[in-house]
Order: sequence, then structure tokens, then C-alpha cells
Amino acid sequence: MKRRVFGSYTGAFKEYDKLRRIRDFIELKNMCEYKFGIDNVWKDSFQIPIFDKNGEKLFAIQMLLNTANFRVAIYFNNSKMLSEFHRKYGDYTKYVLTISELYDEMDDLIFSMYKFLGKKELYFSDYSED
Repeated sequence: MKRRVFGSYTGAFKEYDKLRRIRDFIELKNMCEYKFGIDNVWKDSFQIPIFDKNGEKLFAIQMLLNTANFRVAIYFNNSKMLSEFHRKYGDYTKYVLTISELYDEMDDLIFSMYKFLGKKELYFSDYSED
């Protein structure tokens, strides 16, 4: 039996990449739940809430699994914050292909929010370390 070369093999690689992203996303969600505490959890997305030192939720970092990539974005408390951030710092949503890139973009977005909020101390959890 013969198969044409052109176009006949690409589906296997795309399917593998899709399954890899799903597996990586599930593992990431489990790890983030344990390490950071997550909320607003769905099958294909979750949020990591960011607090100030008084336990007030300032914003969240949203992770989303798309069909072709991962998406990381800032989830703002209100549209005024979103508009002002966009004006000062540009895009608040990034699309990446790997977990390493996802981490780098998450870190960059958190640092941008740190500057945006006047260098306010930021915390992953509203629980004290006591």
C-alpha cells in the first residue's frame, strides 16, 4: 500500500502537539492549585489570584488552553483598570506555545502590574505564613 508523501503526515504531528498541550495544561493546573491557590477553575482555564498584604484581591492571572496555543492574560477587577493598563503598558494578553514561555509571560505581566499599581507588594495567597 502506498500513501502520498505531501500532506499525509502532518495530522499526526498536530494531534501530538494538541495532546501534549492538554497534558501539560492539566499538570500546570494541578501544580498551580497546590503552589499558588487558584480560583475560577474550568476545564480549559483557571485564574491565579494576586493579593495585596491586607488580603484584598487586586487582579488575577488567567491561564487558558486554546486549540493551537496557551493564553496568559491579566484579569482586571474593572474595565477602567484594563483601559489604563493597556494605554500605559500595551497588551495584557499573550499567546505562547510552551509552558516555559507561559511562565515567562506570566512573570512579565505580574511585573507590569507591579509597576502599574505603584510598586505595591503583591502576594499569591491571602493566607499568612504563620
